[in-house]
Amino acid sequence: MSLAAAKEFLNSIDSNQTEVGKLMEAFNYESGDWDGDALVAYGKEKGYEFTSEDVKTAGEELFGTELTDEQLEYVSGGKCCSCSSSSCCGVAAN
Repeated sequence: MSLAAAKEFLNSIDSNQTEVGKLMEAFNYESGDWDGDALVAYGKEKGYEFTSEDVKTAGEELFGTELTDEQLEYVSGGKCCSCSSSSCCGVAAN
């Protein structure tokens, strides 16, 4: 279990939209919090060992504690992925 493994896990999914979608399943939209146990389980599926505290700290160190406008739009359902094109994930924007 390590902070380094949590950072490696988060960096590995940062550029993969399929992985980002899977990661977002661990986000509670009502509370605005992450499900640490779900993140640990998903990391374990991918071969990483870390605690929920490790992944929380890693996320804060890598991405800060505030969501960007783009991230807010993504988690609120405004975008199908974090790309900025008018057509992404194979779905044309309306």
